[in-house]
Amino acid sequence: MASEAQIRANRENGKKGHGAVTPEGKQASALNNFRHGLAGGGFYFLEYENPDQYDQLMDLLIKEHKPQTPTEHLLVEKMGRSQWLSQRAIEIQTSSAAFSNIYEQADELNKWTRYQLQHERAFQQALNQLLKLRAEAKREQIGFESLKRAEADKTEREQKQQTRATH
Repeated sequence: MASEAQIRANRENGKKGHGAVTPEGKQASALNNFRHGLAGGGFYFLEYENPDQYDQLMDLLIKEHKPQTPTEHLLVEKMGRSQWLSQRAIEIQTSSAAFSNIYEQADELNKWTRYQLQHERAFQQALNQLLKLRAEAKREQIGFESLKRAEADKTEREQKQQTRATH
């Protein structure tokens, strides 16, 4: 059980700051445990990475896949991030292999290889989702067009029957 002095001290400490309050402070504190950016939800550039190169990668993917809907745009963006992070993992693999001793090297390379493969799979999944989405849209469009043709054929048959009936 806590003494009166401990309770008083806890209450005083409770009045003190509880973390970042401003948007800038919150953004800075979000990066406190940021190491390599290969895990977790955020996407940040490392200090040696060039955001213009990322923009070029995104431009190429957008030119190739020509996203038409918000979902397609999200999938292409996911592909770009995944490719970027996969390349980051390869670069870290290369640099850690050059500077670590032989005993640490195997564990380090395994870790970076897992990150690389994780992001390669994410790229492939986004690409597969994009292709599947487009195939479904195409099937729907074909179905809609064939439905329109069937309706037109039906209308034409009905008109011919009415013409025959009147003659």
